Amino acid sequence: VAFCHITIPSLPGLHPKLPLMLQAASVALMNGLVSQAESLVKSGLTIVSDFFDEGAEASSSGDNGAQGVVGEEEAHCVSFLRAAASFCLLLPGHPQKGPLYVVQGLVAAMKKTRHAADLVQLVPLAAAFSQSPYLYAVKGVDSNDVLYGGDPTFAKELEDLGATLIVQSLERLEKDLMGADGGNGGGGNGGHGGGNAKGSLAV
Repeated sequence: VAFCHITIPSLPGLHPKLPLMLQAASVALMNGLVSQAESLVKSGLTIVSDFFDEGAEASSSGDNGAQGVVGEEEAHCVSFLRAAASFCLLLPGHPQKGPLYVVQGLVAAMKKTRHAADLVQLVPLAAAFSQSPYLYAVKGVDSNDVLYGGDPTFAKELEDLGATLIVQSLERLEKDLMGADGGNGGGGNGGHGGGNAKGSLAV
């Protein structure tokens, strides 16, 4: 696991770097190495977050070749985030930083993707965290259903997480729709098209 932690980040490109990091985290967790598993996932989230920060600059540069590479790499990032969400259900919370410590990093990285649908996909994770027992588990590892099950503070955190994800997803979806309608309104219909876009959002 230590070898993987050192060598995988040095691989070129996001694929197979990100899948290997998550696979190494899975092996670590199955062997009871919780802190190592958490560290690998956090490292992957940092890589993804940094990519989206840099990818935004490449997309705004107007270079079609760079944008094509960004789009392909973005797909790898989103795939990693979805798989990491499933893995987070198994990962015990941090004893000092809280039960949703890694999940908060996951949400922060997912917010940087371009599509509202990506953020929506984390809503089932909040629902899965509220179940007891969890849908799946690792033998010998106590997940949050064992560590925090029945804790009203944890239940409130999950409620707030789910509400935040839904509200922010709707806000991003509205922005996406306004952007799409604004693009359509900029055509031959001119300002008339923009007025229809506003009317449809009001409805």
